Amino acid sequence: HDELATACGNRLLCEQVRQYRLLVRAFCRSTGRRENLVHAMDEHRVILAALAARNPAKARAAMAAHIAARKAVVLAELY
Repeated sequence: HDELATACGNRLLCEQVRQYRLLVRAFCRSTGRRENLVHAMDEHRVILAALAARNPAKARAAMAAHIAARKAVVLAELY
């Protein structure tokens, strides 16, 4: 996450990624079942593939899908 934020050249994004790191880690611990981790890793691979292909629209869509999926997992686990 840090590498991606740094590569964007957006200082505010870098700061926000660092601020939310502890919160994200807490969510990862609470939903850290193997199945969830495998899905998250697959989502990361899609994001990285889009970045490697220099396809910003696909990277944006993959990132949005990743965030939505992880949010849904956390909410399902907590509620």
